[in-house]
Amino acid sequence: MKIAILTASFLPKVGGAQVFVYNAARQLAVSGNEVHVYVPAENYAALGPQFRDMLKPLPRKFYGIVRRIPVLGLYWAQRYLLRRQAAEGYDVWLVIFTFPSGYVATCLKGRVPIVLRASGEDIQKSVDLDYGLRLDPSEEARISRTIQSYDKLAALTKSVRTDFMDLGVSDEAIEIIPNGVDLDWFLADRDKAEIRTELGWPQDRPVILTTGRNHRKKGYDLIPAIAEKLRDRGLLFRWYVVGTGADRIDDEVRSRGLTDFVITYEEVGVAQSPGREWHFPDRSLVSMYQAADIYAFPSLMETFGMVQLEAMAAGAAVVSTDAPGCRDVVIHEQNGLQAHAGDVDSFTVQLGRLLEDSALREDLSAKGKAWVQDYSWSNVANQYEAVFTALINDHRSAGSSPN
Repeated sequence: MKIAILTASFLPKVGGAQVFVYNAARQLAVSGNEVHVYVPAENYAALGPQFRDMLKPLPRKFYGIVRRIPVLGLYWAQRYLLRRQAAEGYDVWLVIFTFPSGYVATCLKGRVPIVLRASGEDIQKSVDLDYGLRLDPSEEARISRTIQSYDKLAALTKSVRTDFMDLGVSDEAIEIIPNGVDLDWFLADRDKAEIRTELGWPQDRPVILTTGRNHRKKGYDLIPAIAEKLRDRGLLFRWYVVGTGADRIDDEVRSRGLTDFVITYEEVGVAQSPGREWHFPDRSLVSMYQAADIYAFPSLMETFGMVQLEAMAAGAAVVSTDAPGCRDVVIHEQNGLQAHAGDVDSFTVQLGRLLEDSALREDLSAKGKAWVQDYSWSNVANQYEAVFTALINDHRSAGSSPN
């Protein structure tokens, strides 16, 4: 089939949506499909020629015009998409982000099957965390109108499905399709002691790892209090917190006398091979995953929480929360442990269990590694391909039916 993917952001910017588009497009092409990925001109220009396979640059300021001149900008952008559809004859469009790309691509409704994959703040909302476009009633109304124009909605988790349904979408219009993990990238080719020596990490205590940008919804501000309670119980550990803004907890770490227990790193980048491939995350961050005994994720809200699966793939035992997007991935005592979101005492109890019980860590490490095998990018692409095929067949049947 001939597939168009429209996104409002792409590499070299790195986030869950960008990683998804890159890997899903590659796997759909490996399956024999012709795939064109429409990306903002600035993203296209920032990539070397060897990374532009399948990419189609959108006109400059494509989305900016929609924002600045809403009526005329939307008309111009939609005319462009309609021309591309007429010229290329795509069988299906996969659109990433509800706004602005999803909003623009509603013009394709009825002409070709269209599938929307929402991501993060364009579908979730939390008043307590001051998070989400839907906090603005006018934005929420536009998002509701937009998603109801699509033939299918791809929800990363059951929690995202609930968000869609809260906006008036029927359950039948929603398919739960998760993100994937580059499983081969996490296969350890060295033992943990060797990796720790290379990183300068201790050999004589359990190592905890947390990764991701320090956003209010991630729960990083809880880490010093959790670490203090664990230390006061007499537990020995080293907790590495890696990501943009991680150092914002340093003052609290110092004030609680935890500098030998909690250490922060800035964000680790993205690996490009000398050839034509990208890998996510960077090899140095993969080494950190592989060197860790425990992965701790005190998040308060996620659409998916892909880092939890990355930790499982690397063999770390995972402790997470019952927050949306986290509870959909980590099932308590099946592939990890689950604490109450935002509850320092609850997270301390579950993390303490893993620190005190090496057998439990090994058991959950093995269960997590088995669990994550279903999340290969090829499996994810196959699920999208099945949705596309069904929609294309329905569209063709409707087109051939007598009026």
